[in-house]
Amino acid sequence: MILKAVLAVLAAVLANVLIVTLSERGLTALFPPAPGLDLNDPAQLKAFAQSMPVGALATLLAGWSAGAFGSALAGYLVARRTWAAWVGPMFNLLGVVMSITMIPHPLWVAVIGLIMPFVSGWSVPRLLARKAEGPEVQV
Repeated sequence: MILKAVLAVLAAVLANVLIVTLSERGLTALFPPAPGLDLNDPAQLKAFAQSMPVGALATLLAGWSAGAFGSALAGYLVARRTWAAWVGPMFNLLGVVMSITMIPHPLWVAVIGLIMPFVSGWSVPRLLARKAEGPEVQV
């Protein structure tokens, strides 16, 4: 039981890291920063974040949301317990909080980014439990 719990936590965290990392790489490929931009310079980073098009911000949110949902799914599938569906999304939430405090994001991005981990943690066990029950048979 403990091994399953540890594996669920590892699977959830790993799934989140992989999904968010790949989505942010894709974001950079779709919306590359201007040549010569120094992302280590806070002033340049702030200006870059403020100038990002809505499509880039939506892509960023999609990646964060996919990470939260995928990690909830991974944790739940390994442990088959509701608590395991919350590990990955809470790890995801930590990353979102760090990102929006270190880099200024528009308010709508911050709000959606902070809500999606909760939606994922809540919905995954319910979706999978409903699937396990199967469709109702009407006689």
